Amino acid sequence: MARSETEGGRAGSATENAISLRGTREWRDWLRRLSDHCRTTGATVIDQALAKYARDVGFDEPPPRRC
Repeated sequence: MARSETEGGRAGSATENAISLRGTREWRDWLRRLSDHCRTTGATVIDQALAKYARDVGFDEPPPRRC
């Protein structure tokens, strides 16, 4: 049976909302400009940044696919 949206994801979706970030309007707009510059989404920018940070601090486990 498909999960309802209130159970943490869109009904029938294989992915869930893994994290929610709070930020100022200025930070949100900055992230949008950065993601536009990179021709990608804000979620992908954050995903790539986390993977790089993990490598930089010596965390050897590669991240699983996000979607």
